[in-house]
Amino acid sequence: MAALVLIGTDLTYILFLRGVGDIGPIKATLFSTLEPVSSAMCSAFFLGTMFDIPELVGFVCILMTVFLVMAKFRVGG
Repeated sequence: MAALVLIGTDLTYILFLRGVGDIGPIKATLFSTLEPVSSAMCSAFFLGTMFDIPELVGFVCILMTVFLVMAKFRVGG
């Protein structure tokens, strides 16, 4: 069991670092900020999780932050 956990952890970490190397640290950081939103959407889709207004407001805040930062980079700021 320990070998399974270690292999899974190592493989995930190696793939993460390779992805950061491929797309760059800034895009990887922005992409990782979307992880809570994508996890929540998967739980809603697969598990039927219902969200209240505070959670939805949080999702919108996360998405708006990512879009604003990406817009700043595209403009050249």
